[in-house]
Amino acid sequence: MGEERPRKLSFIDCSMDQIGTAITSEWTDWKFNGQFWSTILTGEPPMEFRLIGNRTLEFWIRCYNRWQDLGRKSKSKAPGKVDGLELEMILNFPRHRLKDICKLFDPAGYKRLESEGISGPALARMKVSMVSLFTAGVLLSQLIAPKDKLRFIFGLADHDDSRTLDEMQFVNFITAFVRGLGSAFGLMSKESMMPSLEVIRELGRRLYDRISAKAAERLMSMSQSSEVTRDMLIKAIKERQAKLERAQSLEVDEVNGLPKYGENVPLRQVINYKVVEAWCFREFKDPLALPYALAIERFCARGSGADLYHLKSEEWFLSHSEVVEVPQEELETSREVKLPDRWQVLFVRDVYELCVEEGSFQLTFSETEYGLRRPLTLELWELVAEAMHKTMDDVRGQPTFIQFLKKAFPGAKAKHLSTFESWPLGLRCCGAAVPVRRSRCGSTGGVSVRENGGFSSVVWRPKRGELPSKGLGSLWC
Repeated sequence: MGEERPRKLSFIDCSMDQIGTAITSEWTDWKFNGQFWSTILTGEPPMEFRLIGNRTLEFWIRCYNRWQDLGRKSKSKAPGKVDGLELEMILNFPRHRLKDICKLFDPAGYKRLESEGISGPALARMKVSMVSLFTAGVLLSQLIAPKDKLRFIFGLADHDDSRTLDEMQFVNFITAFVRGLGSAFGLMSKESMMPSLEVIRELGRRLYDRISAKAAERLMSMSQSSEVTRDMLIKAIKERQAKLERAQSLEVDEVNGLPKYGENVPLRQVINYKVVEAWCFREFKDPLALPYALAIERFCARGSGADLYHLKSEEWFLSHSEVVEVPQEELETSREVKLPDRWQVLFVRDVYELCVEEGSFQLTFSETEYGLRRPLTLELWELVAEAMHKTMDDVRGQPTFIQFLKKAFPGAKAKHLSTFESWPLGLRCCGAAVPVRRSRCGSTGGVSVRENGGFSSVVWRPKRGELPSKGLGSLWC
């Protein structure tokens, strides 16, 4: 970790040396931080990050709303940094798991937790930047489409809900991008690799000027096409400016990291989300966008199908004044085919694993109910009964999960099945991503703990003839 690698990146046909050369050729007086970006583009986040890795957009929006509630309760803005007790409420995680997050996003607080233990007073002295945490969690999730990632991160900086970014808001966006990734990869305590706050902010100001100039060139080109287009552009710009707050200065409020705002000052220059998005997606062909664009592309769920997972409403945005409604998600498909919800796929996965461990796809309703350790409804049984029957008839040997999915959802295409296959990799159990593996049904009941890929998974093993109560909850919904 941290060493520049001449080899090509695994997800694109270029190397770190080529990226550095492209940037320094375009911007000769800027020193490209090859060590930092090499770690982000070739390394892997440490084990501690897995607790918040691969979370859904729904999870992060619910956390965002709980964070905003902290500000509403105190009749102020949401705090830029939260303590451990507030973080416990926002993420809805068990208290003992907060130590992993603290190690990455508050190294100094982590040392106190190590020496004092995970007590209330020690947690109260934690200071975790929520913007950095949100940015890292959303950017690195392979269950969120790239456009939705950017819309979320833009919204964190867009405190006036204008769907635009002024210079300081854009600087805050770049700062959260760099420091969020740095925290996720455990670089915040490595001064030789982590860019300083002053360097990041200077970079953000320069990038804002470049993007603004490129956006102006686009508008100029469009305005010259016809008088009608020119008049429409002028009207749109005036309407947008009329809705903006007036910036008091470009100074940053030390409490929340946002620019100070007031009255009786000139209107701000702003750029809208689509322009910044186009820059991040390399549509401007700007070499300086490469590190940011490649960081997004590396974690854009290649092969998992998350890029096929769309929102029913295209017009969702974060808000700093209202509760954000959780957008509903769906897969792009024809109207004739009804695809399953995520919880249904997770349920099918559980049944598949149970059948594999029992060595048979001819389990009865009672055997399936007993093996899953929860009562089944007729609807759930109908979801898998025919798939189990067809699997026994059509598949020789032990079937793969994809083969079982095809039987359960015969109308789904290959791209949808690829998405379904990736969903169960991080099950949500009590608010944490816990990959659960089942034990073969035995005669002895109790609770056992297994290590599975670095995670501990709790497996409840009932006695013969004993069914769990509904109070145990469901891993699928």
